[in-house]
Amino acid sequence: MVGNFAEKLFLGQQNGYKRLNCAQAIAEAFRQEYDFLTEETVKNFKKMGHGKAPNGECGMLFAAKYIFEKNGHPDKAQEFENHFREFAGTTKCKELIKKKIPFCAQCINRTATFIDKN
Repeated sequence: MVGNFAEKLFLGQQNGYKRLNCAQAIAEAFRQEYDFLTEETVKNFKKMGHGKAPNGECGMLFAAKYIFEKNGHPDKAQEFENHFREFAGTTKCKELIKKKIPFCAQCINRTATFIDKN
């Protein structure tokens, strides 16, 4: 399941991978599926973790919206942002970090699962 894979990437528990930030974990989980997600994209998403995405947005939210928009589904990007806000309580990284790593790992799993189903 892609959600579990993304979560393991984030937690550093996936064999053959270094621990990735939340944005990188989402991008890497779907890299084989989408041509626009390259190794370089995953590397560049390192800059989107830890509250550095635009407007302090959560990196995994940034990555999910990036995937939907690049795949020609901006409506799904907005739908996901609403879904994310509902289950996470916020879209801001600084607020999510306060909930600790296990919460973020659960969010990554849910994010990857949403992308996979849409």
